[in-house]
Amino acid sequence: MFDARRKVAEFNRAFRRPVNHQWTIPTIAERELLGKLLLEEVLEYCFKGLGLELHAKDMVGYAADNFELRHREGVKVDPIEVGDGLADVNVVIHFNAHWHGFNLDAATAHVHESNMSKLGLDGLPIINGESPGYREDEPGYDPTRPIGKILKGPNYWEPQAGLAQIVAQGSFPTSGIDPQIRFAVERARDQMQKYAQFIQKDAGLSLQGEAAQSDTELLEDAVLILSTME
Repeated sequence: MFDARRKVAEFNRAFRRPVNHQWTIPTIAERELLGKLLLEEVLEYCFKGLGLELHAKDMVGYAADNFELRHREGVKVDPIEVGDGLADVNVVIHFNAHWHGFNLDAATAHVHESNMSKLGLDGLPIINGESPGYREDEPGYDPTRPIGKILKGPNYWEPQAGLAQIVAQGSFPTSGIDPQIRFAVERARDQMQKYAQFIQKDAGLSLQGEAAQSDTELLEDAVLILSTME
């Protein structure tokens, strides 16, 4: 199975982009870059893949009703561009998560559990404009939401508290991993740091080039492997 998180980390290292293991606050310039990268891929999926065009009402600030996507007359869905667009979005979100320094897979799993809590008491989804009691002219219908949007059931819980914990622990796992394995990796990291200090201070040399990169990649791979283990 293709592991997007690890593969994008490989890409980031190859192109000298960050693979942070703890939450990192990007600079303003970096924030603008990360936002533009993701927005560009999302819009390409909409424009080239779905054949839509953007109509802006007021692009200052953020609100979903500040703009709308409309079908371009005569333009069909392009399956290749859909695949390319969504694949690029998947790459960029992992690229951004590595830059920020948190485990996107863990965050996605937690949000999934939150999303599943949106089911109604009968275990069925509540679809605006479609589900019984939520059709147009029925009490549950929300005219401010698009028809077809999934609405929140009575047992829905917000994911923010759990996400705060996931982000705080960074990419390195703190639970669900064999303590002996975690200890071995942490010990290896400590030994690598001592080895680097010995070379730099006692031997008067410095770790540079491919050797330093190899050690860094070894540690990062170990961290990424551990974070995907149950």
